Amino acid sequence: MGSIMSNAETAQVIVNPIAGNSKCGRSVPLLIAKLLEREITHELTVSRYSGQVRELALQAKEQGCERIIVCGGDGTINEAINALADSDVKLGVLPLGTGNDFARTLGIIEDLDFACNVLRDEKVRKVDLVKVNGDKYYGSVGGIGFDAEVASWANRYKRFAPGTTIYLLAILAKLFTYRFKRVAIAHDTGNHTGEILMAAIGNTEWYGGGINITPSAVMDDGVLDICVVQKINKLKLLLFFPSVLKGTHARFSEVKLYRTKKISISSETPLQLLGDGEILGETPVSLEVIPQALNIIAP
Repeated sequence: MGSIMSNAETAQVIVNPIAGNSKCGRSVPLLIAKLLEREITHELTVSRYSGQVRELALQAKEQGCERIIVCGGDGTINEAINALADSDVKLGVLPLGTGNDFARTLGIIEDLDFACNVLRDEKVRKVDLVKVNGDKYYGSVGGIGFDAEVASWANRYKRFAPGTTIYLLAILAKLFTYRFKRVAIAHDTGNHTGEILMAAIGNTEWYGGGINITPSAVMDDGVLDICVVQKINKLKLLLFFPSVLKGTHARFSEVKLYRTKKISISSETPLQLLGDGEILGETPVSLEVIPQALNIIAP
């Protein structure tokens, strides 16, 4: 199940079997049945290692496939995005991962019947992507600092709890051991230098399984939404985190919101940048929005 022999009319379905605590792998027989019910002509391939979703998507694109469908979470989609950015190929999503924030923004719920109906109807919209250091992309939210460390912790232990739960546990685990980071941020409307809890760069509203970090972000408006949380009393953080779930955290004086097309971030010590929950680099980093860079099948 590792080779691809597609023609333009046949959708290539790529399944990440370990996504969603192996929910994707267990769902393959049901998925095939639901695609056949809707007369979606397809070939299905199961990835076998990290990075192979991108390889398989590139291979299908090079062979002239016009529709590539991935089954997994945000990390799986990120691999596909990095194969299909700035191409005419249409990307379909079957959200059976841990977070599914990219699909949530598109209005694709975590239900195979609903997602397969979206694929059958094949309505296409163009969305923006975020380009990192000129060679990598992400589709939802990127972050450095506390949120990146939380995501790394959650990725290590996500097999023990679903969705938002594992991210909330990660927040509690990191809350009182985290050290604030000194950074320099440059964006279209100014600069920001100082100690921060975190900085999130959003093409969409959500990350971490539904945490509404950049509530004004729209994935096809040609700009990025930035949320910088300055150094904040750690007890005050106990009030901050419930508000960020609702997207009402702008009421805190330590929260600064910006909109920009480009942003660069440097720091005294290298900090990981996570995008779509995946490590995409470390500071210093430069990011820019690439308007209408992806064709996505959405409701």
